[in-house]
Amino acid sequence: MKLYHGSKQRLDRIESRHANKGDVEVPEDELLNGIYLTPNYGFAVAMAIRPENSSISIDEKKAQITFEKPELFQPAEDIFIYTFDSTHIPAENLKYVDEFQLVVLGMDALIPEEVSEAKASKVLDYYELTNWKQNNEPTQESRNEFKLK
Repeated sequence: MKLYHGSKQRLDRIESRHANKGDVEVPEDELLNGIYLTPNYGFAVAMAIRPENSSISIDEKKAQITFEKPELFQPAEDIFIYTFDSTHIPAENLKYVDEFQLVVLGMDALIPEEVSEAKASKVLDYYELTNWKQNNEPTQESRNEFKLK
C-alpha cells in the first residue's frame, strides 16, 4: 500500500518527531514520537498546507477544512508530498492512529521512494475550505467557526 507524508519543506528523509496537538483536542495516546503517514493522498496535502503556528479542523465526511487563522493560508506556497511503500516498512513498526493516519514507531527516519511538488491550492482538489475565499479576506464570522467546533 502506498503511504504519504505532506510537508512544506523539501527533505531528503522524513525524521521521527513528537506530534503536538496545538489548540485542538487530541487524545494523549495519539501524540506519539514517530513518522506520521496516511494512505489518503488528499489528507497528506491537507497536512502540508497547515499554516505555521495555527491549527486546521478537518471534517473528512464533508471533505471540508476550517482554518483557525485563515489569513495565514497561502495558496501559491510550495508543498511536498512524500510517497512510501508500506511493504518496505517493518509491520511491527506501523501503528494505526485512526482511519486516516498511521505512525511509524521505532525508526529514526524514512527515505521516500518518490517526492512530488505542488502548490498549496492543490488542497482544493480534495477539500472545500469553509472560511477562506480566493481573495483571502476571511470574515470575523468565519474565524469564529473554528472556535465553535
